[in-house]
Amino acid sequence: MMISLARWTHRFVLPGNAWPFDLTVTLTTIVLLIAGASIGPNSGNRSPLLVSTIFGAQNETQDGETAGPQLAAQQSAAEPDTAPQDAASGGRSSRPAEAPRPEVHLLLVVGAPGAQEFEQDFTQAAQAWERLASKNRWHVHRIFSPRHQKAAASAFWPFLRSPQEAQTVTDPPSAKEQLQQTIAHLADENRANELWLVFIGHGTYAQGAAKFNLIGPDVEAKELATWLDPIDRVIMINTSSSSAPFLVELSRPGRIIVTATRSGGEFNYARFGTFLAAAIEDTKNDLDHDGAVSLLEAFLAGSRRTEQFYAQAARLATEHALLDDNGDRVGTSADFYRGVQIVRHAQADRPIDGSAAARVILFNGPQAIVLSSALAAQRQQLEIELDRLRGKRPDLSEEAYLDALEKIMLQMAALYEQAENEQAVTAQ
Repeated sequence: MMISLARWTHRFVLPGNAWPFDLTVTLTTIVLLIAGASIGPNSGNRSPLLVSTIFGAQNETQDGETAGPQLAAQQSAAEPDTAPQDAASGGRSSRPAEAPRPEVHLLLVVGAPGAQEFEQDFTQAAQAWERLASKNRWHVHRIFSPRHQKAAASAFWPFLRSPQEAQTVTDPPSAKEQLQQTIAHLADENRANELWLVFIGHGTYAQGAAKFNLIGPDVEAKELATWLDPIDRVIMINTSSSSAPFLVELSRPGRIIVTATRSGGEFNYARFGTFLAAAIEDTKNDLDHDGAVSLLEAFLAGSRRTEQFYAQAARLATEHALLDDNGDRVGTSADFYRGVQIVRHAQADRPIDGSAAARVILFNGPQAIVLSSALAAQRQQLEIELDRLRGKRPDLSEEAYLDALEKIMLQMAALYEQAENEQAVTAQ
């Protein structure tokens, strides 16, 4: 548990504030936290080491205000469906029953490829997202063009009619109609606890309108925003050219939007989607070494590899990916980060995006402590509280700030101790 909490400290305390302490000191501090060491919330005898190494750093940089309601941060894909049985308890589970996990729906939209070389790239990227969804037990909804509709009938039409009726359809809907109807279905009765939209393809921008190219009618950013209006918990990843206007239209608190370009004018073929798809499966992108790869880390890795592609080919970069996760309709590019630490300030002290995306775990490595859904929700709330505390620091006294930060750290220590105990029981 010491290592797990030290990793959490490195991930969520260091990146936003760039506090200058090393991992050895961090581990020592965590030992003090867990052991009590006369540093409880009501103690007037806080450890000098604790104060000087974690809480007392004075050169903290501000990373902006906290985002609004956040998305579920961890999928428990590696967790077994049933809890272990305890013979001493008459076969009853040795762990309390968990609340149902929130459903996650992946709406995967592959657009018109045009040339054959693009079709191969799009297919490989889509397959990577499908593998991720399978690992995380997400529901996958694929949007097909009419020419593929017969094979796809069982995947789409059960939303609208029985499978038997689907097989007899002679006039299948266009890809755009499929998209609209699928979103409407997921929005109905709040079935989409969390909705991921991944657009893989080409885009255009003309006369103030950005579109994603489908076979048949294209989908425009403004109309997509209208369709998604009933759904708050959305992660939208548009890897097409000219995709930046989708960020402006879809952004709101509680959502995460990723685009391959920073403006509608970046209209050349975007390679970001290929590199992002590779990043979501590669454990090397665990930039903060916490045992898991987050959406922020995948975004940063995909952006860096896109930049390297143009540099190695001695070509002018024609795409610059953006991330928005605080609802301000202004994205942040990867060059604001070194690793997962913020190293630049935006104009007018605009908040830097990334804190919410850092909490969205794409997959866990073999050494990660996999949290139950209940503990993941608790950790998410503590991380949000930490973000809020960072934003309030200029208005708090040193003592008030230290007390609040200490309380969060103690709660996180207890949470990871419980997680490790649960994982040990599961392994027996």
